[in-house]
Parts: sequence; structure tokens; C-alpha cells
Amino acid sequence: MRPTAEKIYTTKEERVEVPWNVGITKGIQITLPFSSGYTSWEIALGLIASKKINVNSLITHCFPLGDWSKAFSLVTKGQAIKTLFIA
Repeated sequence: MRPTAEKIYTTKEERVEVPWNVGITKGIQITLPFSSGYTSWEIALGLIASKKINVNSLITHCFPLGDWSKAFSLVTKGQAIKTLFIA
């Protein structure tokens, strides 16, 4: 089994070049975030406004903004799914 290295890069560039020999000899795994367009947000907000979706059932925890670190910690550990910050 080959040793692996983990590197995380983020970029706003449309194009990223990777040397071919790195892909062949080391292997490359690319993970892209899921993103949706503005129309998805419009549909979701419409469903919420018409009360076809109960958003309260989607929220697992509520935190004051000052407890952001605790909220992120719970999400990272898989102990919370969707958190809401309240003022």
C-alpha cells in the first residue's frame, strides 16, 4: 500500500492545473462542494413560506452567536446536523 498524504486546497480559480506525473504516481482525489443555484433557494423559500416544509424539524440545535465554537464543534463531531444561531 502506498503512503498517502492529505492536502487541502481551496481556490476561486476556474481552472487548476495538476502535473500529469503526480496524478499517475500519487493519485488524485477531487472533492467538490454541492452548490445550488438561486432558483433552488427560491423554491425552498416558497415551500417554507407556504408551510409545506416544517423547518423546525430540521433544526437540531439553537445557539447564541457567542457560542459559535460549541456549535461548530458539535457539527464536526456529528452530534448536530443543522444548527441555528440566534441573537
